[in-house]
Amino acid sequence: MSKPHALAELANPDITSAKVAEILRRTALVAYPRKQVAGIHGDDWLNFLSLTSDDSTFLSNIGQSLIEAP
Repeated sequence: MSKPHALAELANPDITSAKVAEILRRTALVAYPRKQVAGIHGDDWLNFLSLTSDDSTFLSNIGQSLIEAP
């Protein structure tokens, strides 16, 4: 998934946490080696998102909603 495509999907005002989680996963699989991303889940996934985005928001309750939603 390209960055512009992902951003367009994320701009949907009716987007759910599950959809955000899906978009983040698909985008990470394009941006990073599959071996590095595919097996990550739970808190490790949130740490990965935080480190690769320089955004600690993923380590808050918002991040928890991403791993509980799908």
